[in-house]
Amino acid sequence: MKLRIPPVLPLVLLVISLQTFQACKHEQHDTSATAGATAEATAGATPQSSSAQELKIISVKSSEELKNASISIETAQIKGDARAENFNQAINDFVARQVKTFKGYLEQDKKDSARPKGERFELNLSYEVKYSAKNLISILYDEFTFAGGAHPNNSSTAFNYDLERGRMLALADLFTPASDYLKVISDYCIAELKKRKIGDDDWIRRGAGAKPENFAKWNIVPEGLLVTFDSYQVAAYVEGPQDVIVPFSVLQGIIKPDGPLGRMK
Repeated sequence: MKLRIPPVLPLVLLVISLQTFQACKHEQHDTSATAGATAEATAGATPQSSSAQELKIISVKSSEELKNASISIETAQIKGDARAENFNQAINDFVARQVKTFKGYLEQDKKDSARPKGERFELNLSYEVKYSAKNLISILYDEFTFAGGAHPNNSSTAFNYDLERGRMLALADLFTPASDYLKVISDYCIAELKKRKIGDDDWIRRGAGAKPENFAKWNIVPEGLLVTFDSYQVAAYVEGPQDVIVPFSVLQGIIKPDGPLGRMK
């Protein structure tokens, strides 16, 4: 006796097979997407590096609670590169000086009977990596200090280190000797600051004029040269610190070909 298969059964089996195939295909797609997201997240967590040699910048954090003050510090250190010894020492020395100065304020406060009692002083030192590559690192420290008075103070300190030569860079190292680089940078910064309507023109010209002391705080960034003006330098405290990026297109004619900026091209 032959087993008769109902005509509808092959159609049902076909539908089930197609649904199973689509489910498997969808599952494979989800797995691939998840793997891609994991790889992307892992890549984002990798320390900043250059193709030939990895440059690891470690933030060493510390804090100290005193009777009437708190201190919070970030110390930038380059690991895994023997050429960074001078950089690491310079950062350690800088942090130590800032802490010592702050503690000096605390000692003065103890002797000042006219000062209101119960005020809590604060020092916070943090930094941001502005540029990091195989042979060059540029970071900007921000210092927040409250040591009494009407308001806290903010100041910045920039570090630009040439790993190839094993030393901190001066602004003059970036440009050809005969160039009037300060005037080029100053003219651009003054024009940009005036657009912001943050203060009177005389204040801006004094704080951003072509003098070395006005451009002590600079960083190399992928777009060009970042210049930082602390509070009060080009405008009132309420306007806060100001920064200007001078693009490579403005600096192109005065960049030292074998200098740090020339090697970035």
